[in-house]
Amino acid sequence: MLETLREYALERLEQSGEGDLARAGHAAYFAALGERAEEEFEGSENAGWLERLRAELDDLRAALSWSLGQDRQTLEAAIRLAAGRWMVWGSPTRSGLRDWLERAIGRARQLDSSQVGVGLYGLASLALRQSDLLETRARLEEALPLLHGEGSGHAHAEALTYYGYVLFLLGERERAFRVSEEALAAARRLGGEALIATATSVLGSHSAHAGDHARARALYAETVALRRRLGAVLRLVNALSNLGCVAMLEDDYEQASAALEEALALARERELPDSVLLIEGNLALVALFSEEYTLAETRLRKSVTLAQEVGGKLALIEALRAYAALEVARGHHERAGSLWGAADGLADLAGGDPSPAVSKLRERFLEPALRDAGSAQFEAARSEGRKMTFEEALEYALRPAQ
Repeated sequence: MLETLREYALERLEQSGEGDLARAGHAAYFAALGERAEEEFEGSENAGWLERLRAELDDLRAALSWSLGQDRQTLEAAIRLAAGRWMVWGSPTRSGLRDWLERAIGRARQLDSSQVGVGLYGLASLALRQSDLLETRARLEEALPLLHGEGSGHAHAEALTYYGYVLFLLGERERAFRVSEEALAAARRLGGEALIATATSVLGSHSAHAGDHARARALYAETVALRRRLGAVLRLVNALSNLGCVAMLEDDYEQASAALEEALALARERELPDSVLLIEGNLALVALFSEEYTLAETRLRKSVTLAQEVGGKLALIEALRAYAALEVARGHHERAGSLWGAADGLADLAGGDPSPAVSKLRERFLEPALRDAGSAQFEAARSEGRKMTFEEALEYALRPAQ
């Protein structure tokens, strides 16, 4: 019924000769709305903007479709709208948005537009949202020189930040670090708390993985302060979680617990199961390093249950390593070897790098156990453990020691 009314209204507009004028006003309205959304998307009204996007989606698509055949100014406004965070991270129809951006970029090249780089950055953001790291990298490498040449300072700094992040995930750590340093310097020159917060968060992750925990902690603390001022609750959860983790790596278990508990409360309030899973696992590690072994086991069981519910394989692998450390603390070295071996074997299949906490677990629990009890028993059990499936490893971890 609603679609019939829409078609009827369009037909009457065409008959009146005012169709193009109405469509131009329609497109201008959404271009202005997109600019406002881009300014406010990082703040406390994030959820409200996403709801508005869903409500306006059909009209928004119509405006974008019409803009493809219009003059350069209209097309450029539409590209900025489609490539913005509101659309990229909120749109439920990513394939349709990607197709539109591809066509718009082709048209923009024909018109010698200054927004080709912005469109390519939008495609890179879509690829990153879909975890296609190689596609993200390729699009960013094409977009960055254009953004710099187009004078899009904010977009260039933001794209540079994500380029450093993607390089890091692809294993190019030294280059990622250099790019991220450059991105943070650019963000500070330009100003803008949301831009700086993203850059400090990414560089904080690089520093944590490089073992520079003091710098990581300072960067994460700055990120938390910025996210609080912005009112960006969803991103504040991530920032607090990162700060808690690096405080744990520096043996400051009081601050680690405080940051992680605050993050957990916010994640539960906003119903973020993936974040709850990550934070519960990190709180289990804090309890383990604090030698609160009963609490650590309770947290680990909760983490495993959550990981099974949401399909978090990497979280399950980290839980197996934590269980191995717990068995070392209880003097069960053979069980520890089996569980650590299972985690090694499953990690080889799943891919991805272990978190910095894994090195701390190894140093704090496994290496002393090997020195005290000898390596033969542990290594034999570890070799057998590598043959376990996920189901076998979890059943073994949750089964009480004989």
